[in-house]
Amino acid sequence: PIMLDLEPHGFWWCKYCHMIQPPRAKHCKDCNCCILREDHHCPFLNNCIGLRNYGFFYGFVVSLCFLAGSFVVGVSLWLRDGPCSSLGFGTCVTHKPGIAILYVLAWPLVVIVGLLLLAVSLFALWHLWLIIRGRTTREVLTGRSQGEGVRTLCARRSRSLIRGKDKIVFPDLQNGV
Repeated sequence: PIMLDLEPHGFWWCKYCHMIQPPRAKHCKDCNCCILREDHHCPFLNNCIGLRNYGFFYGFVVSLCFLAGSFVVGVSLWLRDGPCSSLGFGTCVTHKPGIAILYVLAWPLVVIVGLLLLAVSLFALWHLWLIIRGRTTREVLTGRSQGEGVRTLCARRSRSLIRGKDKIVFPDLQNGV
C-alpha cells in the first residue's frame, strides 16, 4: 500500500537491498548496494560514482587531462629544443646514442598519451555537459529522466550518516565494566 503512494514521486522498491529507494537512486550490482543519484560504476576506480563523490570524480578526470596535457607539451618541447635538435638526428645517433634512443622512444609516448588525452578530454566534456543539464549518465543512456535541469551532480552533499565528531567512550576493562 505505501509503495502505491510513493511510486508516482519516483520512489522504488529495491529487490536486492529490500528497501525503498529514493528518486534517482539505483542499485549497483558490482558494489551490491543502492547509490543515491547513481551516475555510473567506474571500473577504473572500482567505485560507484553518485551523489557523495561526483565532484571528486570530476576533479580526478580534469586533473588527468592536465597531467596528460603537461606531459605532451613538456615532451614535445624537449623533442623540439632538446640536446639533439641542433645537431640533427644522424649526428646525434653517432655522438649521443643514449639521447637518440630517448628521442625514438619519446615520439610514440607523445602520440599514445596525446590520444589518451583526447579521449579523457572528451569524457570530461561529456560529464561537464551532464553537470550543466542536471542529468546522470544512466538517465541519458536509458532515456529515463527524473528532473531535467534540477541541481543534481556536484550539488551540495547531504549530511554524513557517520558521526565522526562524536566522542567515543571506551569501556573500562580494568574494573570489568
